[in-house]
Amino acid sequence: MGTFRRLAPIVSIVVMLLLLIGPMPASAETEQTASGPGCSMWYVVKPGDTLNKIAAKYGTTASYLASLNGLANPNFIRSGATLCVRAGSPPPPTPACGYWYTVKPGDTLNKIGQWTGWSAWQLANVNCIPNPDRIYAGQKLWIPCR
Repeated sequence: MGTFRRLAPIVSIVVMLLLLIGPMPASAETEQTASGPGCSMWYVVKPGDTLNKIAAKYGTTASYLASLNGLANPNFIRSGATLCVRAGSPPPPTPACGYWYTVKPGDTLNKIGQWTGWSAWQLANVNCIPNPDRIYAGQKLWIPCR
């Protein structure tokens, strides 16, 4: 009974602090729903999805998606979670004139820009690519008419 009397004030303080702080998530991995005004495109994770697959679909990288969504462990995404896949304002509508180009190994936005008459920055902007230095083979890029 003496031990309980000595611990009772400490337990009371801990309980009061927990009540003031409020509920806490079980782990960082459970917080997978991005929010805020800075997201222009969302994706709901499906069974079998990986961050790499989602990144490839949206022309970005898994590390960019992980940082955009505050994922502590990019190897763990939960089916049904909503992820932000594109920050900023919504992309402009696809122009009526242009064509799709599939990136080949060794391509850079600078090289593609030289062939098409656009700067790397312009191509990145039209295709909503956050980092013009990060494109990959197989990625589809919209090349507008001149």
